[in-house]
Amino acid sequence: MKKIALIYNLCKDRGNVEFEAEFDSPSTIEGIKKALSKKYQVQEIEAVRDFSWIEKLKEFNPDLIFNIAEGFVGPGRESVYTAIYEQLGFNYCGPDSINLSVCQNKHLTKKLLKDVVNVPSGFVVSELEDLKNYALTFPYILKLNSEGTSMGINENSVVTNSKELYTQCYYLLNKYKNKPIIVEEFLPGQDFGMSYVEGLGVLGPIKINYQNKTGVYDFNLKTFNEDQVNTVGTDEGREELAIMVRKIVKTLDIKGYTKFDFRKSNKDNKYYFIEANAQISLWPHGEVAIAAESNNVSYDDLVTHIVDNAFLKQEKVNSVGYKGEIMMSKNKTHQGEIKNGRETSF
Repeated sequence: MKKIALIYNLCKDRGNVEFEAEFDSPSTIEGIKKALSKKYQVQEIEAVRDFSWIEKLKEFNPDLIFNIAEGFVGPGRESVYTAIYEQLGFNYCGPDSINLSVCQNKHLTKKLLKDVVNVPSGFVVSELEDLKNYALTFPYILKLNSEGTSMGINENSVVTNSKELYTQCYYLLNKYKNKPIIVEEFLPGQDFGMSYVEGLGVLGPIKINYQNKTGVYDFNLKTFNEDQVNTVGTDEGREELAIMVRKIVKTLDIKGYTKFDFRKSNKDNKYYFIEANAQISLWPHGEVAIAAESNNVSYDDLVTHIVDNAFLKQEKVNSVGYKGEIMMSKNKTHQGEIKNGRETSF
């Protein structure tokens, strides 16, 4: 029987330790282990912060690693684990280090995809002074560039004037030190989710329904008030969203799996790419599981397929990270508007 190491970060205090919000619950870890144990010998290994887990991994010497570790700090925290597996010579399933690094950087991802699919316009700031370099067109939504689970998104994240913009920027820059902020065109509308799993293809769409004053899927909804969110499979936009996902997967050279967030704008009825989540949540009742079920793939079959597909190759195939056409010009660097030497849009 082949051996699988299930490597994870355990969420111990989601309500009080903000960075743990992305970590996996015991029910997720148990769900994955239960599904895989039907065919494989599974060893759980918690990726604790001091990296002492590496010795446990080497001692177990698995045939494959099922990686759901999120990391503790920094814009490259998710990719640390896959880079370690590669250095140690272990095969693993899911996205590789390049996929995880690129997708965790929301601004970079949109720059790579802006000529492939619809993306909201926006820019990134690292300090308040940066705001002076941009021509402002409200409303905007402010979010952290390299954080998930809507961390930092609250009732004040949608801003409609300069005072609100500066106030929310000041709040985020002070609370989340050294974390760049995306200032992005806010599109009132309906949220949709799509997933891609190598070997299964595009899964979804799912429709995400909720009620709050801001009209955004904020941190409280994702962390504390999940009972106020209704996530269901739907046929709405299926073909159009599937085409967009295939373009994104090809452009970013996605390996393993990734979840994609979209919003259908009330303004023009078009679908806009919001972000890519390479390190997906495999909570048995979460978005990816619901997307799979809407395509007649059970949770257990989804988890087992991920491993079976990874075993088709003896080692992880590395991503290029970007397979789009790169235009070289001596006179023109890109097509974005420039003001004071800084880019004003994706």
